[in-house]
Amino acid sequence: PLDMESLDHLISSHIQSQKATETEHIIPVEAANPSTLTPKIVGSHPAILETIKKIALASNNTSSVYIHGDQGTGKRLASRVIHHYFSEEPQMTYIQCADEFKIPSHAKFVVFDQVEKLSHHMQAYVHSWILSQDTATPKIIATSNCSPHELKQKISEPLCSKLMDMQIHIPALKERRSDIPALAAHIATQLIYNLNSPVTGIHKDVFTLLEKEAWHGNAAELQSVLSHALQITKTHIIDLESIQTALQEVKAEQTAPQTGGATLNANANLQDMEETLIVETLMQNKGHKSNTAAALGISRPALDRKIAKYNINVQQIKQQAS
Repeated sequence: PLDMESLDHLISSHIQSQKATETEHIIPVEAANPSTLTPKIVGSHPAILETIKKIALASNNTSSVYIHGDQGTGKRLASRVIHHYFSEEPQMTYIQCADEFKIPSHAKFVVFDQVEKLSHHMQAYVHSWILSQDTATPKIIATSNCSPHELKQKISEPLCSKLMDMQIHIPALKERRSDIPALAAHIATQLIYNLNSPVTGIHKDVFTLLEKEAWHGNAAELQSVLSHALQITKTHIIDLESIQTALQEVKAEQTAPQTGGATLNANANLQDMEETLIVETLMQNKGHKSNTAAALGISRPALDRKIAKYNINVQQIKQQAS
């Protein structure tokens, strides 16, 4: 005769053992509000540790800083880290150099993003503005995908000398693969908050897979993949299936439509334009997400996904707009 009590006990033991084994392979992650976190560079690889040392030095003096590296490596984040430790001023004047602009008279900390895109007219304006600040020079950060040598071919030598008191290179993600697990977990905690996701953990095998990827888009591409995975996972865990699907989706977005060798650059420019449009619309609506979504003609959840994708600090925008 079948002993139901013994069978019950055997099945329960097996289930508990299976759960314990599965738990051992899950890295827990908790939601974290990006606006309440101290900005930081995540990683312990020697390449990024050298960068962190230079960022620390740049945070303790008034020298201008030129931050360069491939697209998506974290140049804007490095600017925020320097601002956090350098200035007690809550606001950072962030300028997109591809556009015409006017520098606020009260600016104490100015970031010139994509400085290589300054027109000749704007180069003269920026250089003149810097010279006029001799009595109270603000902290100046310039960022670019160009190496210092390449930048000198694009903008005037007098302006270059004013922007390059210090130089900081942000290494590509493929140069510090051992940092990917820690970086992925850090990014995931903020995405979980922004997307209001129920995910509570990441399977260890996901990190193994992520370390093998090429990451041409660096940390920005990693963030995009994790954002996709969080939105398609059917469980409380980012598992191999969801991350593999997310990788395929992101790669498909990067390569479609096919337009020869210029595909990636065109997509990168399109992403820059989309991010700029979202930030500007948020500014116009003083950080109000529902009004911003309506102005852009998209749903509120779609806006939240894009905010998470580009890691846009809505709280900072609200402060600047107020």
